[in-house]
Amino acid sequence: MPYTIGEVARMMNIAPSTLRYYEKEGLLSLGARASNGQRTYTDDDIATLSIIEYLKFCGLPLKEIRSFLPLIRPGGETLSARRDILAKERDNVRAQIAALQTKLERLEFSCWFYETAQQYGSVLPLYEFSEEHFPPEHRNVLRESFHLPLTHVRTNLEW
Repeated sequence: MPYTIGEVARMMNIAPSTLRYYEKEGLLSLGARASNGQRTYTDDDIATLSIIEYLKFCGLPLKEIRSFLPLIRPGGETLSARRDILAKERDNVRAQIAALQTKLERLEFSCWFYETAQQYGSVLPLYEFSEEHFPPEHRNVLRESFHLPLTHVRTNLEW
């Protein structure tokens, strides 16, 4: 049964302009035209669109989705190639998570630093702390971020 662009857009909860864009980018086949000139889509088109939306949700850029789609038609002999595309994105996400975790640890340290400084009324006393005075969860950040004892980092600026 053919579907109009509006029906597919509602069914998939995406904008009609997105469907046109996917066609323009070669992700979806150009829909057939009804007698009134309106695009129509098949159940196969909807299945392909579902895969596109899933891969987008997984974070794959359109370039990778474009590489992935031809691999789903041939069958089992392309399973390894499909897996490789997804594994590459998985590895990218893991690297992003690790980078975000590092940022979070530094922000946690900084929040602790300034909360503690508030108790002293200044950051300057904290520069005199030895590493043992810092909570264990912040010592690694201290070592990795400053590479020196805080007494060497101290300046007249209260950063």
